[in-house]
Amino acid sequence: MTDSASALRDETVVRCDSDGQLPWAQRMVSLIKERWQRGEPPDMVGVLASLPGLKNHRTIVFELAYEEYCARRKAGESLDAMAFCQRFQSLGQSLYFFITIRSGLENDPEYAALLNDVAWPEPGSHFLGFDLIVEIGRGGMGRVFLASQPELSRRRVVVKVALHNGREAEILATLEHDNIVLVHSIEEDEATGLTAFCMPYLGQATLLDCVHADCRPPLRAQAILDAVRAANQGANLPESPPPDEIFRNGSYVDGVVHLGVQLAEALAYAHRKGIFHRDLKPSNILMSPDGRPKLLDFNLSVDKRQSVSTAGGTLPYMAPEELSRLDDLSARSPAFDPRSDLFSLGVILYELLTGRLPFDAIRDDLPLEEIPVWLRQQQAKGPLPAQQYNRQIDGRLARLVESCLAFDPALRPANAEALAVALRRELTPSRRTRRWLVVHRRLSLAIASAALTMMLAMTAFLVLRPPYATRQFHEGLTYGQAGKDAQALDCLNASLRAEPRSSEALTARARVYQHMGEFQLALEDFETMSRLTPGPRIDACKGYCLSQLAQHKQAAEFFSRALAGGYDGPAVLNNLGYSWFRLGRITDAEACLRRATEADGAMQAPHHNLVLVFLQRAYAGKAIPPEAFFHARRALEVGPASGELFRDLANLYALAAKQDAAQAQAAIGYVAKAVDFGIDGETFKSDPVFSGLKQDPAFQAAIAARGVSQKPVEAVQMIDPSGE
Repeated sequence: MTDSASALRDETVVRCDSDGQLPWAQRMVSLIKERWQRGEPPDMVGVLASLPGLKNHRTIVFELAYEEYCARRKAGESLDAMAFCQRFQSLGQSLYFFITIRSGLENDPEYAALLNDVAWPEPGSHFLGFDLIVEIGRGGMGRVFLASQPELSRRRVVVKVALHNGREAEILATLEHDNIVLVHSIEEDEATGLTAFCMPYLGQATLLDCVHADCRPPLRAQAILDAVRAANQGANLPESPPPDEIFRNGSYVDGVVHLGVQLAEALAYAHRKGIFHRDLKPSNILMSPDGRPKLLDFNLSVDKRQSVSTAGGTLPYMAPEELSRLDDLSARSPAFDPRSDLFSLGVILYELLTGRLPFDAIRDDLPLEEIPVWLRQQQAKGPLPAQQYNRQIDGRLARLVESCLAFDPALRPANAEALAVALRRELTPSRRTRRWLVVHRRLSLAIASAALTMMLAMTAFLVLRPPYATRQFHEGLTYGQAGKDAQALDCLNASLRAEPRSSEALTARARVYQHMGEFQLALEDFETMSRLTPGPRIDACKGYCLSQLAQHKQAAEFFSRALAGGYDGPAVLNNLGYSWFRLGRITDAEACLRRATEADGAMQAPHHNLVLVFLQRAYAGKAIPPEAFFHARRALEVGPASGELFRDLANLYALAAKQDAAQAQAAIGYVAKAVDFGIDGETFKSDPVFSGLKQDPAFQAAIAARGVSQKPVEAVQMIDPSGE
């Protein structure tokens, strides 16, 4: 971004509202939209460069990219839709489809008139018993809000507001399945013609966030959970059950098949009730925090009693028989073919497995009305071979998924239940092992040829050796100390399988997970330890994992519990202070961080965090006290140096220079150091904090691009307390 990059960056200093509830990413969306609405040229590529954390939220990037496209078109700019969408590779064809279809619909006078007449509620308003907090989704015929219910202790819920649709309300009232989003209540407002569907708040992640478009698919099923957690980063979600074992130990292909089984079972349940979805696509599948897919949005659904007069679905997930309805909108069919839903599910599974859609990309020179005909022609040719794009898929699974995409419905699985059974067979231990062996054929042969030799050699080691669990534990420690995380995990997992109640092995595995950045898995190990050997040290470790997951409210509770239990080292004091800071409790943060520096003045983190406290107050107009510069010097003396630290010191001294010009040269010096350590000099140039220094030749020299002369070092705000 240009003039707003620094302002947005400043907003990230405190990433939550005062109650610590709203996700940082959604807050950034609101700020970006406000700036664009005030006339700032929209530039989503610049936003992602300034705020790379937004890349974890695929649905938000999608929304803002579309906002940029609309704003630039409204300003009179001539844009080629395909060229515009190619700037956002991770969105694949999805953004282009959306822009193309929406443009066609908005040119329809009846559709435009319908939407212009709708009095949609806004965030901050009270609607049908709900306090609408923030908009988290939008479609052509509805809005989705995070809301609270004052009558139920301000319970957090999701409210979908849509035009009156008695059929959807009737359908949802009959569905109750683990893989279909539960509807708490349905309220209608006769005055506005709107209906509010109240659903549980399970986060903002959809299956769209799990699609690895235009890149090599991951190797482990854990990547699916990682995508869900990234999309929900900063959200205050209710506690969820532990994820299925397959997300920890399974391959990525296993994880996709696991999702496919659940979705097929949900369809089978709905079909048995005579209800057909008709609009299956990744954005209509919510992903719960434990990795469970849940069907959403039944507004295009029909039941078996209805004749079907209109096409239903979203390009490119529509079955060919649904596309054919677009050729003759007056044609009526006696009933909907449930195998059309299986086609849509096949497209989803193919996209998850390969990172691309199963048919050739839509040509960008086609008029809107010709796209369905062209797509149907591609479908008649059959899907591109899935194994061509992911070598981890074996032939049997590829044939099953591709059978869902058969042009002739009779060649698809007979029904959703049959598909669920077939997919479940792909998850048996023998099938998972066979799939691995087929994909890793050469390695399998090498292992087999070496097995006999190893078996003979191992006979010599069967006498007088330590117990298996102990041996694996010590090997795991050795690998962990050498930074070989994968080998360390293998050994520690083996040790814990032999001795599940070993606190030492659990601690060691949690430390390895932390080193890998897998803080949710580390938290689960500390949770197990708290049941075996509860105590304040475990509380401190749980707090550390939660803080790394940006769940600072819960983290602060565990840090406070650890302090109350006597585990009051400087690391815990620093961590509690930083969590208070992130929650906006600046006074409490300062008190904890002061105690941390008094307990151990040789730790950098509490000194740096105190600098952030004084910076936050300075941004609010308060004077910078002399002790702020003491903590700034100590943070540098203790080390290590980092670009983030130099950036924060540059801001501190630049603000001080507005009252004392003598501080200006120190500010410029820290700007130069920050640039040396990898901080983009343009962020200082556009930052209003440095407005008084922009004409200084020394400042211009400091921000000049010079490459990274030092190895980038990330600033450490949190300290692992398990070593205290």
